[in-house]
Amino acid sequence: MLSRLQQDYPLVELSRILTQAAHGIMKIYTNDFDIMLKADKSPLTEADTWSHEFITQALKTCSNAPILSEENVEDPKISPNQDFWLLDPLDGTKEFINRNGEFTINLGLIRNQKPVFGMIYIPAQKLLFFGAKDYGAWLCNEDNLENALKLPAKSNHITLNQDKIYTTLTELNVVGSRSHTSDFKLEDLFSHPIHIKTLAVGSALKFTYLLEGKAEVYFRMTPTCIWDTAAGHALLEALDYQLLTYPNLEPLTYHVPHKLNPGFLCF
Repeated sequence: MLSRLQQDYPLVELSRILTQAAHGIMKIYTNDFDIMLKADKSPLTEADTWSHEFITQALKTCSNAPILSEENVEDPKISPNQDFWLLDPLDGTKEFINRNGEFTINLGLIRNQKPVFGMIYIPAQKLLFFGAKDYGAWLCNEDNLENALKLPAKSNHITLNQDKIYTTLTELNVVGSRSHTSDFKLEDLFSHPIHIKTLAVGSALKFTYLLEGKAEVYFRMTPTCIWDTAAGHALLEALDYQLLTYPNLEPLTYHVPHKLNPGFLCF
C-alpha cells in the first residue's frame, strides 16, 4: 500500500517539504519572536508567515493544485471540480507562543469536496503522520519514509445509530481542545451511561491521539476552519474513522469559499 501511495502522490517531495518547514519553525521557536494580532484578534508569529511562504512556494514544484492557506493574503481561484490543497502552516499558534510543543503543520488534499490525502507534522516531536483513504495511514520520524510504521485501522467498536452513539466500552478517552472549551455534554449522545476521561490537547494533535489509539473520540463544538481539519479528516478516514458534523451527524464536506466548519465528532 505504501508503494502505491508513493506512486499516486508526491510523497517523498511532500515529506521533505514539511520536514524542512518544521526545522525552520523550530529555529524560531527556540529564540525570541514577536507576536502580532490578525484582524480577527487571533495571534500571528514569524513562524506562521515563514512556514506559509516556504510551504506554498515549495508545493508549486511538485503539484499544480491551488493552495488555500490560513495565511493567504489573497485566496486562489478554485473551480468547482478542481483538486486543491488546504494548508495550516502552523496550527496551534497559541500553543507555540506558550511553548508547550503542541503545534502542527497540516496539509490536506481536497477532491470533489472531500479530503483524500493528509499529512500532519509535529515539529517538536519530529513526527510525520501521512495517509489517504483506501490506502491506509503511516507514522515516521521526519521524512524517513523507508521506516514508516503502518497504523492499525479503527477497532474500538463505536457506532452511530440515528442520533445515539453505541459502544461496548465502559470507559472512553475523549480528546478536546486545550484553548477552546465549550459546555457541550458528550455523555448525552451515548445510548447508556459511560465514564468519560477528557484529555485537553492543542492543535491537530487531537487527530493523532485517535490515530495512535490514545483516545477513542474527538469532539469540537467551538469554531474551526477547513484548514484545521482537512489533513486530520483524511487520515481518520484512511483508518476507517468517521468525522461527522453536529448536530446533523453528516459527513463534513469542504465547499470553497466557505471556510468555517460546524461542530463535529470523530470516532
